[in-house]
Amino acid sequence: MWQGYTEWLSATRMAEELGMDVGRVRSWANRRDDPLPVRYIDGNRRQWRVRRKDMDEWLVRNSVEGVWL
Repeated sequence: MWQGYTEWLSATRMAEELGMDVGRVRSWANRRDDPLPVRYIDGNRRQWRVRRKDMDEWLVRNSVEGVWL
């Protein structure tokens, strides 16, 4: 593993790694159809993390020829 690698990503960390606005990442978690599979911290709906493997799988399912939906 490289320095800074983490298995669980916050919305901010995910946005940084994907090079996009954190608002877009949060909107993915709130989608009705196939939302980003997040885990809430202590039931707090304002703080969540997504497992890197789940993020990767979700991005593949929700992309069209390299364009994020």
